[in-house]
Amino acid sequence: MKKDANYARSVANALLTPTLLASALILLHWVLTGLCLFSLILFTAYKTDVFEQFARWPKFAKVVLYMGAGQIVLSLYCSTITIAYWMIIPTAIQALLNIVAYFVLRSLNSKA
Repeated sequence: MKKDANYARSVANALLTPTLLASALILLHWVLTGLCLFSLILFTAYKTDVFEQFARWPKFAKVVLYMGAGQIVLSLYCSTITIAYWMIIPTAIQALLNIVAYFVLRSLNSKA
């Protein structure tokens, strides 16, 4: 049980939260820094075997992970226009979905 809880935490710390940071950097017109961070996130997660149980992930957690890439694309678009308050809304929604995905990933231990 503890291993799966730690796995969910490592996924959240290695993938979900840094993706929001990369998105925020891109929104603030630090596009190259945000893209480099996002690439580094994915490379580091792959090398540290965060994706080792990806096949067992619930569909919701997979969708949230894919939505992180969509968030990066949306941030790239938003970085081409003037910063406005409405740009916070997709990031806030993604943050809430990341929290729910963390709890869904913690349920992996009950399925084992």
